Amino acid sequence: MISNYSLAEIAFSGGQRNNVWFFVIYLSYLTIFFIRFGKYQSDYEIQTFKHDVIWPAFR
Repeated sequence: MISNYSLAEIAFSGGQRNNVWFFVIYLSYLTIFFIRFGKYQSDYEIQTFKHDVIWPAFR
């Protein structure tokens, strides 16, 4: 799990590339949050979403 402190470091550490990565990570967290309280309700579906969508994007 990435802490808020390290996310802030990524966001404010300088280059535009770092800002873009921060934005991508932030969007992925928002997506999980909204799916958690919206379309999907069970933990199983959340884990499946993370495994199939989020993690392959960062490999």
